[in-house]
Amino acid sequence: MKQILLILSFLFLSTQELVKYSNKDYSFEIKIPKTYTINNERYEERFASIEIIKISGSRELSYGILKGNLLYRVICYKYTSKPIIKENKFDFHDVIINYTKHMNEESFKSNNLKIERENQSSDTLNYILSDDTKGIVDYRRIVFRDSSSYCMSIMSNKKLLKSEYINEFFNSLKIK
Repeated sequence: MKQILLILSFLFLSTQELVKYSNKDYSFEIKIPKTYTINNERYEERFASIEIIKISGSRELSYGILKGNLLYRVICYKYTSKPIIKENKFDFHDVIINYTKHMNEESFKSNNLKIERENQSSDTLNYILSDDTKGIVDYRRIVFRDSSSYCMSIMSNKKLLKSEYINEFFNSLKIK
């Protein structure tokens, strides 16, 4: 009887519904936990003006005696190039990819995240990161489209984070 109760509580807590979030200004939609926060920022870099929206939320998980949270984060960047790009005949898409990769790797170092695995295609960066001191793992995917990038991150205790949660989140991104 206790095993049935544990299984039912796991199913209830692990299937907390994700809701669809849409943003017309950044041309995307994604599934995120029902309770989320949004922050907007704007930065000036030498090569571009960057508008940013950060969306984050979490949902509780329980599996037997293990309890914890899945932390979801989406950061969207909209880049507007400055004249230096045209003057020097740079490929703006390549500049965005290199800048994003550099900024993320600096962030990994400052947050004690170790890169376990990394791969890159022409429009996507994928990372698996870990912090052994905290026992967490962070799966991160960055997708590039035109002059925008979409960074998705899902993080949790190594024992709680399952591939179905990662796939559900990453596959929910729709860029319009």
